[in-house]
Amino acid sequence: MKIPSKTISLLATAALMALSSLSAVETDPVGYVSFQLAEGYTPIAITFTKPVQYTGKVSASTANSLTLESAPTLTGVNHYLEVVSSSASIVGERIDIASVSGSILSLDVAATHNTLSDASSFPVDTVISIREHYTIGDFGAVIDGDVNSDTSFTLDGSDHILLFDNGFKTYLHYEGDWYAFFGSNEIATNVILAPGTGLFYYRNPTATAGTPAPINATFSGSVRMNNFVQKLVPGYQFIANGYPVDASPSELGYGANLDQSPNFVLGESDLVLVWDNGFKTYLPFTDGSLYEFFGSNNNVDNSDLFTPTNAHFVFVQETGIVTEIARPF
Repeated sequence: MKIPSKTISLLATAALMALSSLSAVETDPVGYVSFQLAEGYTPIAITFTKPVQYTGKVSASTANSLTLESAPTLTGVNHYLEVVSSSASIVGERIDIASVSGSILSLDVAATHNTLSDASSFPVDTVISIREHYTIGDFGAVIDGDVNSDTSFTLDGSDHILLFDNGFKTYLHYEGDWYAFFGSNEIATNVILAPGTGLFYYRNPTATAGTPAPINATFSGSVRMNNFVQKLVPGYQFIANGYPVDASPSELGYGANLDQSPNFVLGESDLVLVWDNGFKTYLPFTDGSLYEFFGSNNNVDNSDLFTPTNAHFVFVQETGIVTEIARPF
């Protein structure tokens, strides 16, 4: 497997089949990225995956279920399927799994981070992989012991995790766990960090919370070996690349697929916003490229704006799109 030099700090283990059977568990390449959570806000992208727990072929499908050629044995919670290969144009699509009974998957077709509304388009030659989602608990385990926290359950007393869902929802660290700071303040260990989404981490510098010293951390995981699908809906979304690599707007299809401005005016087009101690705005123009909407208005189509660890916003004016991003290695 050829990995470009700009990708990540380490990749090891070529993709192998543990057994000769199609339903064997595939061992994807693994790797790591290092990041720093400095005082204030840091956008974070989870671009790795958890290991594949099952790979196998579909033998029948309905809108909300799939029958597989063999029965998966899964561990953990919060599983999703991802299409590895198919004669239909669905490679990289993802749907959450509600339950498993023998070889039948019941699907959670209402999950908002699904890229397909149902499974009725799956032909019988489709091959899927099943993984667990990453969660707030998984992310918290990476920085455990370094989180600013006290016993007050207040914004001033803790670092924050912020997830975007038509506005930011805040999670606080309290007595060793992460909790929702809204609604019924439930423990947030199993809150899903879905593929293609990002989060903000707020390193709280207040004296009651602890120290403003940066957290230096390393995140590791598996790397998907199929194309990645990104679903963009009208409004704002806080998103991440599907691979732990640097990426340019052209590689993510932004200039070509987002609505473009004929007059280089904000209100005429979709937008891309990248955090740099505040958001910088990028505008798709009618020549099919993305441009800075600040400074010298440079063309950034082939610039690596997006890193393996930093999430960014996309604003869609009117028409949602689903893009298939080619595997970059």
